[in-house]
Amino acid sequence: MNILIKDVIKDIHGLDIRKDTGKIRVRAYSDGAEYCRGHAKILSEALMLLKGDHWITSEDKDKDKEDNVPFGFIYRIVDTKSKKGYIGRKQTIYYDKASHSYSVPSGWESYIGSCAPLKIEYDERPQDFLFYRILDCNNRDELGYAEHQLISSIFHNRLVTGELEYYNNVIPKLFRGQLDGVDSGFMDEVEEIKCGI
Repeated sequence: MNILIKDVIKDIHGLDIRKDTGKIRVRAYSDGAEYCRGHAKILSEALMLLKGDHWITSEDKDKDKEDNVPFGFIYRIVDTKSKKGYIGRKQTIYYDKASHSYSVPSGWESYIGSCAPLKIEYDERPQDFLFYRILDCNNRDELGYAEHQLISSIFHNRLVTGELEYYNNVIPKLFRGQLDGVDSGFMDEVEEIKCGI
């Protein structure tokens, strides 16, 4: 379903767009100052696409330039309201059998994650989520290694309420052969990130 931003905006009387902690937040009100979740979600996603993507990185680089897009990356999603998070991985390109090369775009710019419970929460209140691109990876081996190490390090973490801190419910497998494509410098980088999450 294609919805134009101008069609949504004309139905909304109040619109507040702020950049808080690197994320565009949208609050929309219809007649009677009633909060319009549907309109806010559509606008939030539309603004995300206009902005280029919604991923926050620690590096100062132009993510729109093709030569700066990595093979894939490890991401961390944080629900600022519940303080829960999710760690996953995303390839930026997929293998094209016809051309025998990695050349098919994955749509990573608008990717929201693969965790069903997190997606339900995001659909209800998208303004409360931050999306961090925490580690760029050069190949599938690095993606697999980093995801395994980072999820293993947070798997049992709990909030002060006793609830699990992360939505992750599976530790991905790591095969010995995956270590062939991972150098010691990358392993050190993963260890540094483990200390910060």
